[in-house]
Amino acid sequence: MKSSIFLNTTFLLIALIFAPLQASAGCPAFISSMVDAAMLATEYSQSEPVEGEAMDMPSEPMIYCNFSNGDDGYFEVFVGFLEEHEPPTNAAHLLGRHPDGFLDNPSVYATQLRTLVLNLTEAELRACRAQVLASFTWKQYCKPLLQ
Repeated sequence: MKSSIFLNTTFLLIALIFAPLQASAGCPAFISSMVDAAMLATEYSQSEPVEGEAMDMPSEPMIYCNFSNGDDGYFEVFVGFLEEHEPPTNAAHLLGRHPDGFLDNPSVYATQLRTLVLNLTEAELRACRAQVLASFTWKQYCKPLLQ
């Protein structure tokens, strides 16, 4: 009886210690379905060839992809070290811009899905990179741009 109480208490303590660590290891900027939603905002047509650029550097960790459609819809996802920011910092950025109204009429704002999170830890960068890799958008549109 005492050994089962000790064992249960031990498992409870382990769970209490590791549960917050596991929860904090996720990507605070987006999940893979948000990456796909940002791509859908661009109204990208599969009949058009993908024109853009992509980069994946697992050792950094860094991942990047952008492309646009013929109507000024634009998609971009970035995870890594952002040198252009002052001061330079680790960041995760996602942008999906709908083409309507943005360039033709500046007074009409196009729909934008955007997130930018700064000062990420290396574990958070890796978690965000994993979310990008898990997305349909990366697999279908970005990964072919690596070749």
